[in-house]
Amino acid sequence: MCRVLKVSRTAYYRWLIHPVSRRQEQDEIIKIVKIYKESRKTYGSPRIRWKLSKQGVHCGRKESND
Repeated sequence: MCRVLKVSRTAYYRWLIHPVSRRQEQDEIIKIVKIYKESRKTYGSPRIRWKLSKQGVHCGRKESND
């Protein structure tokens, strides 16, 4: 399954043991919205992702916990 999802086994087991809390997820959404508003609603996902990485938040464009 990790191969199909292109996720390392280490990352999968780390996520399995320590899933993202709702609070952490809300904090990340707030950061994304703040970056978007500061850009006068002009930044798309590549620039938002770049800004997040400058803040030390590493994410993928298509990450989803559905």
